[in-house]
Amino acid sequence: MQQRRSRRAARPSVLAWTGAIALLAVALLVVSGLGRWGGSHRAGLVWLGALLYFVYAFVVYAMAVHFNSLFLAYVAVLGLSTYAAFYAADELRASDRALLRRPRTRLAG
Repeated sequence: MQQRRSRRAARPSVLAWTGAIALLAVALLVVSGLGRWGGSHRAGLVWLGALLYFVYAFVVYAMAVHFNSLFLAYVAVLGLSTYAAFYAADELRASDRALLRRPRTRLAG
């Protein structure tokens, strides 16, 4: 009986943390996406990391969480995140090649 009460009491805090992390991840995705659109290679790496976080999180939501009314949304976000991660990785690989071809600049002396 005591365990059931503690599980119910812990549930709102878990949901609050999950929501806070999801909002942080979405904000990170938006900011890094804008930076990548501006041409920043570092922002592209952060963008790829945020997308891989979404792939991980929504694999858990789609496969491990009991089926609920949001299952189709979980699968849709998982598919879009996976596709975007593959596309972003390919694009970053191409920009890595372009960065390697640029002449190096010396900072001092």
